[in-house]
Amino acid sequence: MIHFVGHSHGTYVSFAAANEILNIKDRRQVNTIVALDPAGNVPALSGFDDDQIRFDAVSRNSVAIEGSWISGSNRLASTADVAFQIESDDTSVPWKEHGLPVTTFANILRSERLMPRQLPHILSLDALMTPLDQQDMLPERDAFRDIFEGIITVGTRSVSDIYGQYLEALPSRIEWKIPNKDVNEIRDILNVDAMLVQP
Repeated sequence: MIHFVGHSHGTYVSFAAANEILNIKDRRQVNTIVALDPAGNVPALSGFDDDQIRFDAVSRNSVAIEGSWISGSNRLASTADVAFQIESDDTSVPWKEHGLPVTTFANILRSERLMPRQLPHILSLDALMTPLDQQDMLPERDAFRDIFEGIITVGTRSVSDIYGQYLEALPSRIEWKIPNKDVNEIRDILNVDAMLVQP
């Protein structure tokens, strides 16, 4: 099985590669695409028409995490089977927000490893690698802003490492809606720093 994780224009690469695999493998789809803040695009400037991109059309399971209202594209994120939007009070700078989905996703995977089953099932590693039609407990479609299946609230901290200085997202809460229920599910996520000190 093939799984893609892409950020920004890397989500375009994931789509294009998955589309080619679909064409040469007798309609066999890539298993998973995780699209992290799919890039906003101005066709007149880039020369690329992104209207063809639909992550759900070329994979058996696709999840998007949208972070920046300028650098990212809500429309492209909404073409995934499940899309979450990041909310943060810590920044309103588009190029800083654009990187938040990467560290959000990494810290969600870390959180699930250290404290299993505290997140929506759809964001667990097992679910990400499982075709959507073989899953249950899916969130209600378009429950938030008529686009997203959930909201991920994050705090941030400035980090310096071998990759340079950047803003790291620290997920603190996830909200989603279970179909046929009147209330939203809300889960607080354990503090990442606290979890990192565990062996």
